[in-house]
This record gives sequence, C-alpha cells and structure tokens, in this order.
Amino acid sequence: MRDQEELTLQRKPASESDRDRPERPPASRDGWNYLFYHPSSDTEMTASHSSTATRTDIKESFVNTFPFPTIDSAPPDARPFLEGAQKQLGFVPNLLSGLSNSPETLASYIDLSKHFAKIGLTGIEMQTVLVVTSVENACAYCVSAHSTFATNMKIDQAVLKAIRQGTESPDAKLNALAAFVRKLIRSKGHVTGADLSNFTAAGYTREQGLGVLIGVAMKTIGNFANHFMKTPVDQQFAAQRWEK
Repeated sequence: MRDQEELTLQRKPASESDRDRPERPPASRDGWNYLFYHPSSDTEMTASHSSTATRTDIKESFVNTFPFPTIDSAPPDARPFLEGAQKQLGFVPNLLSGLSNSPETLASYIDLSKHFAKIGLTGIEMQTVLVVTSVENACAYCVSAHSTFATNMKIDQAVLKAIRQGTESPDAKLNALAAFVRKLIRSKGHVTGADLSNFTAAGYTREQGLGVLIGVAMKTIGNFANHFMKTPVDQQFAAQRWEK
C-alpha cells in the first residue's frame, strides 16, 4: 500500500504544454514500349526533364523534402533507368526521378513493369489496369500519366472517361478487366468464383488474372511513392490532369 502511495506522489500531472505537444510523429526496351510509349502515337512528348526542385506549394503539414534529380545528379545505379525513360519518352517523368533517390526501389518498379508487359495484355489493356489501380489509390499523378499513355495508344475517350470515373465502360472487354481490377483491390484479393468467371468470359485467362497482380503491385509502389514524395504532375501529363 505504501509503495502505491509513493508511486502516486511521484506521478506528475501532464502540464498544458505537454498535452498540446504533438506525438512524434539497366531498363530494357521491353518494359518501356507498352507501358509508356506506343510507336503509332501521333503525340510526341519531347520536352526535356527540368524538375529538380522540391515543391513549395504543399498545404498539408507534411512538406516533401525529396529532390527530383536529373540524370546527371541521380545516384549512379539509377541513371541507366532514367536514361531508358529519356530515350523512350523524350523526358524523365517526375515519378521515376523521385524514385531514383532509392535506386533499389526504382529498379524494382522497372523490373515489375517488364514482367507485367509479358502477361499477354495489349497496351491499352495494360494502361487500363494501371489507370484503375491509380484511381483506386487516389493517385492523381499516375491517373494523369497513364491516361496520357492510353490516349497515345488511341483508346476511345469515352472508355477512358469511364475508367477514370469508375463507371461502366462502353467497351465490354475493358469493362470486365476494369471491374476485375477494382474487385481485386477492394476485396484485398478475395475475388469470388463469379468475379473470375466474368473476367474469363470476357476473353481473359485465369493466368492473366494472376498476372494483373503484377501491374497492381507495380502501380501501388508508384502511387504510394507519389503520395509520399508529393510528386508534381509533369507538364506532359497536364492535359489529362485528374482529381478524385
């Protein structure tokens, strides 16, 4: 009993200032062609990459402290990936520039993109997976970027609008793909037999259903990185700017 009294006496009430104190809180051509560029595109994105400063217009309490390096200022291990983007796109997207701060993360992102390009989807179908994932993760940067790439691949704009809005698409096959991706993400992979049947009935295979996970994983890395880094949308993607 005495011990408890001593502990009570020793315990100091929190001061008003204490209560107010906040708690501490090498890229191959295979990967680039279908994900970021299409040879038949009439639109060329050739502006040079010039974003090296961090954004200062962030109103949230967290302000980005990540730089967006150029090819020359990026870590040596990351430069080949940035050079690949420059060669294929004519510029280095800010996402890849930001990821270059961690060459291992950038390499993982690019490696996943190469594997995703091998699952048998068309370029527009791949962009559909990436746009849907980005919409579900509320990533304005990636929705803008992949909407641009899909547009360069001649996607029907009514279809793209539906995908961006999360509504039913006039293209039955792409609609089935988009619906499957949404269900995968929202159910955390707990799709039903009916979900899979609808997916395969549209002309896809069960194996491609597993392959879609590569695109979801790849894009989730990019989406979360953009939230983390407060990545500014490149001017090349500005025409397809998206807000949730």
